[in-house]
Amino acid sequence: MPTTECRNSSTGANETIGTKAWTTADSAICFTLNAGQCRDSATKLAISFADDKTGWKSSTDAECTISDNHECRNSSSNVIEPIGANAWTSVNSAICNVVASNKCRDSSTKLAISFTDDKTGWKSGNDSECTIISNTECRNSSTGANEAIGTKAWTSADS
Repeated sequence: MPTTECRNSSTGANETIGTKAWTTADSAICFTLNAGQCRDSATKLAISFADDKTGWKSSTDAECTISDNHECRNSSSNVIEPIGANAWTSVNSAICNVVASNKCRDSSTKLAISFTDDKTGWKSGNDSECTIISNTECRNSSTGANEAIGTKAWTSADS
């Protein structure tokens, strides 16, 4: 049997392993993963997440993967995903944490921090990384995202 498959214990048919694991190293019967588990890429067995930076490869593939500095683990689906408008929960926990509109994501720690001044904002509406506003931008007071100044004006020389 290919290592990308497991055997359905009810039907006896082979199926794509997807979000399952093997029951044991000698038995490729499909095993449904429990919360906090992923599939070891070498053994195909279910293992507990090594830490808060480990998660599923995708919503259809439970192979264990480690998040990099541009990703976080979705706490609902366990999938490692682009960090986007999220931040890490702590320096050692890459679990996605939604960034409030009055904060941004520090580019080195990946944690949500308060704006350092009135010229700091989100990189974009979909990326909460902290960035300093240029002379052609302003910060949207509702979303925290930097945007083209267009027909708007700053509220003061420092803001």
